[in-house]
Amino acid sequence: MRISPDETRLVLDRGDAQTGLRDVWTVQLSSGIFTRVTFGPGNSVGPEWSPNGKEVAFGSDRRISGLYDVYRKAADRGDEELLLASNDQWKIPQQWLRDGSILLEFFGSGGVPNMFYRLPTSGERKPVLLFRGNKEDFSEDAPIVSSDERCAAYESDESGRMEVYVATFPMFQQKRRVSENGGGVPLWRKDGKELFYVTLDGKFMSVDVKCEARLETRVPRVLFQTPFRLYLHHTIVYCVTENGNKFVLSEPVDSNKSLTVVLNWTAGLKH
Repeated sequence: MRISPDETRLVLDRGDAQTGLRDVWTVQLSSGIFTRVTFGPGNSVGPEWSPNGKEVAFGSDRRISGLYDVYRKAADRGDEELLLASNDQWKIPQQWLRDGSILLEFFGSGGVPNMFYRLPTSGERKPVLLFRGNKEDFSEDAPIVSSDERCAAYESDESGRMEVYVATFPMFQQKRRVSENGGGVPLWRKDGKELFYVTLDGKFMSVDVKCEARLETRVPRVLFQTPFRLYLHHTIVYCVTENGNKFVLSEPVDSNKSLTVVLNWTAGLKH
């Protein structure tokens, strides 16, 4: 879920109860009305706004290969355009950067670690490798770049549990951990001076970051307690307004409730 540059709409993917497939939708914050953007086939997930708020990029497995490719489409009309296809790895947009390129995550398989790439949306459209995971046993996910493009944050379980890391962008150097006791799903305030994340027990955290020649981070502080927990690969979905004073959170619905169906119940009436 991402908030539009003018902060009037959200873009997100949501499932269809009938088909079990996911599509991209927008929702107007003033009215709460949803508008569908994609119509299959297959799943369409991970939508990201363009810098001008007129287009969205997303990943879809609609091709025969079943892998997730990268598409873009106008947010309110028009045809979809395939930006990047693949025959070996899933590719999901993470952020549409201000220069028009798209930050992608390549999800590895068969022992290949996850990788972060930068995809130009014009010209040759050849992805540029920015970061390669350390080992196949670790998982690096959810890269997000500050608006001034000096720093990037991401989550990794290289310490044995999911934690939030910050590094210089685009080379992902001067890496340092900013979460203390587990955390994930980092997001920047628009000026790039404050980073938000959620702890494993659901605390919403803030940490000041200074992206200069030498990367500096302060002690994280608790902003508020959310009503849910954070699990690896099952992350809380939220977004933050430009000034960092308002947040939109998607609260999970309990899916463990069971329904008991009694067959031939009339036979019990005889007893």
